[in-house]
Amino acid sequence: MSLKSSGFIPKLLFIGSLVLLFIWVVPKIFNYYQNSKNYDNKKNELKEMYSRYNILDKAEKFSLKAFKKDAESIFSDVRVEEKEDNEYVVVLQIEKNRIKEINSFIETLSLHYLVQIKDSELKFEDKNQMIELKFILEEL
Repeated sequence: MSLKSSGFIPKLLFIGSLVLLFIWVVPKIFNYYQNSKNYDNKKNELKEMYSRYNILDKAEKFSLKAFKKDAESIFSDVRVEEKEDNEYVVVLQIEKNRIKEINSFIETLSLHYLVQIKDSELKFEDKNQMIELKFILEEL
């Protein structure tokens, strides 16, 4: 049966299905492949970050003692106070000439522990030859 010899309703249904295909199905397929590509890119970025900072194991549950031990190896003064449920106020001090280490510490914090910095808010304060960093750490 050809499209020329069929009636008006089958032609209308055929055209409607083509319109539906190009308006709804094709963009959904495009979005799927775009999201899949974004996921792969993010996964590769994470692998690169793990290898750049020599992190061998997965993020573990937050432990106050382990966090203090890790932070004390980098910072000259580490103070952590428990604020509320699963929230900690962290105050770190480091010498000005070692300021680059702050970035790598903050960048890898969530790779070591299941935490995040609340509201992505970091407060820096200049104190003589020291930089004081204050933030709220939220356990996930």
